[in-house]
Amino acid sequence: MALFSSNVLLSGRILLFSYIAYYLIVSPKTVLEYSGVLVLSSSMNLPLLMVNEKSPIYATIGVLMISLILSDAAPLIEGNTAYFESAVFARLLFFFGLCAYCYLGDWVILCNSVVFSYSFIEVWFGILTFSTLKEEKYAREKAAMVKESEYRQKFERGELEEEEADKYEEKLKEAEYQKIMSEFKN
Repeated sequence: MALFSSNVLLSGRILLFSYIAYYLIVSPKTVLEYSGVLVLSSSMNLPLLMVNEKSPIYATIGVLMISLILSDAAPLIEGNTAYFESAVFARLLFFFGLCAYCYLGDWVILCNSVVFSYSFIEVWFGILTFSTLKEEKYAREKAAMVKESEYRQKFERGELEEEEADKYEEKLKEAEYQKIMSEFKN
């Protein structure tokens, strides 16, 4: 069982990137010369990005990060786990590839301290969130199977009300029909 739920991990990711986006807009030097970024990039032998306080690119990147944060915040508030089950996996693949390219490549535009640090954080959150989402999905499916089994046993014992029993019988007939039709299609 995971230490944190997927909602906690996704909320933590949103908060961390909100903090980074804010400082990219207000004081980019704080982000670009952060000791964690410097240590990570120097350990991977990546070039450090030099800070130009007057460059508008940092604020632009901060605003883009905020738009990405908002695109994750809405599904998180709605509890849309299907969105995160696909989005987190896609992000994980992309940023893992980008991390590998940053480490192995030599194109300074992509292979620098900031791109690698951002990709590394995304991969770290992606691995944690992906595994947690899979555990939660397994637990949900297991609970649904147990509930369905209990309902079937009540039906077989005749403990359901007549209306519920008729609905369940219709559901079983529909499932059997779909099974037969899918066998014909194959």
